[in-house]
Amino acid sequence: MSTPGPAARLAEIAIRHVPHGVALLVAAMVLAGDEYPLLPVGWLFLCAPAIERMLGEADGSEECRAPARAWAKRLAPWTWLPVQLMLIAAGMEVARSVPGPLGAAVAAIPLGMLSGIFGMAAAHELMHRSGLGRISAGLMLASWGYGHFLVEHLQGHHRRVGTSEDPASARQGESVYAFIPRSVFGGLRSALQLELERLTRQGRHRCGLHNRMLLPIAMSAIFLFLFIFGSAAGTRGAAFFVVHCATVIWILEVMNYVQHYGLRRSNMRTRVAACHAWDCRSKLTNWWLFDLGLHVDHHLSPQDLDSNSAAGHDAPRLPAGYFAMFALALLPPLWFLVMDPRVELVRRRLGLGLEPFPAQRLEKEPV
Repeated sequence: MSTPGPAARLAEIAIRHVPHGVALLVAAMVLAGDEYPLLPVGWLFLCAPAIERMLGEADGSEECRAPARAWAKRLAPWTWLPVQLMLIAAGMEVARSVPGPLGAAVAAIPLGMLSGIFGMAAAHELMHRSGLGRISAGLMLASWGYGHFLVEHLQGHHRRVGTSEDPASARQGESVYAFIPRSVFGGLRSALQLELERLTRQGRHRCGLHNRMLLPIAMSAIFLFLFIFGSAAGTRGAAFFVVHCATVIWILEVMNYVQHYGLRRSNMRTRVAACHAWDCRSKLTNWWLFDLGLHVDHHLSPQDLDSNSAAGHDAPRLPAGYFAMFALALLPPLWFLVMDPRVELVRRRLGLGLEPFPAQRLEKEPV
């Protein structure tokens, strides 16, 4: 495969850094005195599903593994780190300047949306890398009050995906509004249990420094302290921090809902396969969300996220990109109408010993 030239590298970097640019624009607007920068965020999320449809899907693993893409993909999560710091600084400024706690809570929503969609995708990518990447992901998660997610995702979700023991795998017929509290509290309970089991096996004290749950909690408390006292915002800072964290967590859990809805694995002894996650080959989704849509590849090779093999091409595929599916998930009757037939057809094919198939071929498949 030929080495990409400077123009190809720059084009791919530019495409993958559109979210960074929007986030920096919003942060700059806030720091310049615009307390409610809803307009650019709103337009971004309103237009994204239409742009997804226009750009279509990427077919074939070669496009996903092209050198320009691989290089830009490795860079993009790291460049989100200074952006996230800017969003935190903007949040502290707006918490200090708005007239009251309600105003701070409203202003937290657009910044939380940016952190939830793009920041969480960056943190997810970095947590699967070793060393500094995982530390950076942990710090970002702690800034959203969700530090335990690193333990639960790596040690819990990846082992239990698709089983009844995994709180992050949505059941068929379960609405996103029923799923979110089950996943949030179930994930926290699971992370605590996993960490206690690990410490017991190692003969370490449960409340010692080796407990990986304590540091994220302490870091989240420090961030809360900064919003309350560091910005001299008091209750406004507390309101901003809580609503910002809630927005990020809500968006993350909607994504979890979309990624595994209705796809079941009988137990953890059954090998994780392509049929246990929904794949998404939307160009825009994978450009802007660090290839998060290649979710089957992610589960089949979680420690090798840069490979993006062709394994996911035989997986059940979402009928649209993540931005459209996110909006659809918020309307349960429409979600069930679109997704339940696909879930049932995947199950029927698996029952006949056939491989799952891309969702866009649904109408062409004999029932």
